[in-house]
Amino acid sequence: MTPLAQTLAKASANLDANQEAARAFDATYRFVLAGAEGGIYMLTLTNTEVSLREHDGEADCSLNLHADDLVALLEGRATAQQLFFSGKLGVTGNLGLAVRLSQVVKLLA
Repeated sequence: MTPLAQTLAKASANLDANQEAARAFDATYRFVLAGAEGGIYMLTLTNTEVSLREHDGEADCSLNLHADDLVALLEGRATAQQLFFSGKLGVTGNLGLAVRLSQVVKLLA
């Protein structure tokens, strides 16, 4: 299993364990990942669905970064702020949701 796959499996399990807190965000995030393990993942945190899966779709906030940087973020070796200000994290859509990314990471880590 690749580092990204391991990290996302752990994040999904943590998300399942924290569904009530996740629903409070009422948002969707799209992670567009570059690199060998790249792909597009949707994080849905709504009243009707709480999930993290490989999928493309409309999102409230879209985050562009390297797969290795997402692993570092979810493992606590980097923060969203560090990645953003170093140019490793691009954001489109609702910037207010991007600001809350550190809170979302706590649900997943």
